[in-house]
Amino acid sequence: MTLKAVLASSIAIKILIASFVQKAQEDIFLQNRDRNSQRQPVSEALAEARPNSKKSKDE
Repeated sequence: MTLKAVLASSIAIKILIASFVQKAQEDIFLQNRDRNSQRQPVSEALAEARPNSKKSKDE
């Protein structure tokens, strides 16, 4: 292989790896966004966990 061919294949491999990394990052971002959208606010979760507690701002 000539030097140009080695450089070209090296660049092509780097681009291919970068595209896989970008795709993986996008997938992780979308999974985290979906997971976060399914969470309920802490105040609602506490209200469900303690249904007998009073909701007063004076305490």
